[in-house]
Amino acid sequence: MDTGCETTSVQPFFNIILTIPFGVYLRYYFKQPIRKIILYGFGLSLFFELTELSGLYGIYPRPYRLFDVDDLILNTSGAFVGGLITPFLVKAFPTREQIDRRSYDQGRKVTVLRRLVALIFDYLVVGTIVGIFLSLVGLDKLTENAYFSYFISTLIIFIIIPVLTGGQTIGKKVVKIRITQKSGKPAGIGQLIWRQVLIYDGALPILWGFNYMFVEVFSKMHQSQINTFLLGMLGLLTVFLGLNFIWGIGFKHGYFFYDSWANTTQISEIKQPQG
Repeated sequence: MDTGCETTSVQPFFNIILTIPFGVYLRYYFKQPIRKIILYGFGLSLFFELTELSGLYGIYPRPYRLFDVDDLILNTSGAFVGGLITPFLVKAFPTREQIDRRSYDQGRKVTVLRRLVALIFDYLVVGTIVGIFLSLVGLDKLTENAYFSYFISTLIIFIIIPVLTGGQTIGKKVVKIRITQKSGKPAGIGQLIWRQVLIYDGALPILWGFNYMFVEVFSKMHQSQINTFLLGMLGLLTVFLGLNFIWGIGFKHGYFFYDSWANTTQISEIKQPQG
């Protein structure tokens, strides 16, 4: 069996197949004409070849593949073929308008996962930036105290920034969520502060406090009357938070006590697609 011949015939075939989906996508979703698909296909293939020629832009000390003009022609041809066959394939797919509509409908829902992503972003990214800033202005010694550090970070990230931006932390801005009144009007400063205090100076410290007292009483065996009393009080509040979370997820679509008490809600800022 002639392996060299087989490789010679198979490789061009796969070079064409590689970029057919690219051509289909350009014509199907972006509605690009054939001439532009050819141009973009050539650009994509040129990018591949330059990547190989440059040793992955300097990661490797020398090129690991040769610049091949045949590959340029074949990859560009693949994009061209993809553009040509798209009209015969679209009957099996939803239209771009249907895809945009589904995405918009999904984007209108302010899911718990989306809010969690915003929270993680605020804590990890913005929290780190705040920490660096405090160090630069000479407050790094103060932030060595965990409680003071939490207070300062919470004040800046979850109270001052939302007040200045009209209801958005940086994380909420990233995932396109805004805190408003239930009526949809902008939330007042007092509402924003009260809501954020309920979460970050109320609910979260209660959970941490319960965990701390549980360890004190049952692990370190510091079973004084005051410790037992504090554990009981924090336990009741933790049960309330847990039940409220379950109720909010199951029946209120993520609407929890702090929004209810502050008369606020969270809305999506994803815009409806035009056309």
